[in-house]
Amino acid sequence: MNIKPFLEKLTENWPAKAICLVAACFLCIFNQYSSLEQRSVPVSLDVTQDGEMICTTHIPSSVSVTIKTSSENIGHVSPDGIVAKLDLSYYAEEGNFDAPVFVELPANLKVLDPLQVTVIPENIRVHLERNVAKSVKVAPKSVGEVPYGYTVESLSSEPGYIEIYGPRSLVESLKFLPTEEIVVDDRTATFSETRKVMNLDRLVKIIGEGEVSVTAEIGYQQGVKSFERFPVSLSNLAENLKADSSYYVDFSISGSQLNLDEYEPRPYTISANLESVVQAGEYDVPITVLLPQHFKLESISLETVKILVSEIPVQEEENSEAEVGSEE
Repeated sequence: MNIKPFLEKLTENWPAKAICLVAACFLCIFNQYSSLEQRSVPVSLDVTQDGEMICTTHIPSSVSVTIKTSSENIGHVSPDGIVAKLDLSYYAEEGNFDAPVFVELPANLKVLDPLQVTVIPENIRVHLERNVAKSVKVAPKSVGEVPYGYTVESLSSEPGYIEIYGPRSLVESLKFLPTEEIVVDDRTATFSETRKVMNLDRLVKIIGEGEVSVTAEIGYQQGVKSFERFPVSLSNLAENLKADSSYYVDFSISGSQLNLDEYEPRPYTISANLESVVQAGEYDVPITVLLPQHFKLESISLETVKILVSEIPVQEEENSEAEVGSEE
C-alpha cells in the first residue's frame, strides 16, 4: 500500500474535514445529553457567615438542584445527602455581592455516568454589613390596671442597659429594647419581677442571658378637689365689735385621691383672724387656710377679705345684761 497517496488524500481539504469532525463530536455529545432524563429536587441551603460581615437581605431557605443522567441511573437520584452551601465568611467588605451557591453530591451520585448537575439559583444577591456591638437602653413595659386610687409612678430595670450585636445599620438605628410585659393588676405596692428583653430583629443578637429585673413603683394617685362658696370663719373678734355680713371663697386642694374622696373641710378650715382689730372700720384681713398635712392648697379665690367692722351699741349691751339677769 502506498502511504503517500493516502496521506495526501487525508490532508486534502483538511479545514473542512476538521470542521466536520468537530461538528460530528458535538452532535454526538448533544445527542447523548439530549437523551438524558432529569430530576429536580429541593435542597436546604446551608449559610455560613461567621466572619466580620453579615447578610441583611433575605436568603432563600432552599434551592433547586437538577440532576441529568441516563434513564437507568435516574432512579437513584434523591435529595438525601445533597448539600447546598452559601459561604459568606470570606467577604471582608460591606456592599452588594452575587454570592455563588455550591453543591456537594453524595458518593452514590458522584459515580453516575453521564452526570450533569445544575442549581437554581446559581448566585444569590446579598447585601453585607459589618457586625458591630452597642449598649442600648432597656424599656420596661407593663400591662393591666392598678386599683382605683393607685398609679404606676415609674418602671425601671436592673441593669438599665444591655449589649447587642449585629449588622451596623440595624444596631445603630436601635435606641432601646422593650421587655416582656409586667402585670400590674391589683397591685398596691412597689414590686420587682424578672423579665426577658425582647429581641426585635432576628439579625440582632443580645449578648448575655437577656434577662433583667423590672421594678414597678406603685404610688397613690394624685387628684384635685374644689370647694365653692365656702364660708370664711371670723375669729378673735373683740366682744364690743361685730362684722356686718358673711364672707365666702372658692378654693381647691391636691393630694391622694383616696384621701380627697373622704375629706370634707371643717368650719374653721378657712378663717380670718381679727385679733388685731380694736375699733370699727373696714379692714383687709389675710385669709388663713388650715389643711391636714397630706393636702396642698392649689388655688383660692381671695388671699384677703375686706371686712366691715362696727361697734355694738351700749344699749344693746345693757339689754343683753338685763336679759341675762332676768334669766337668772
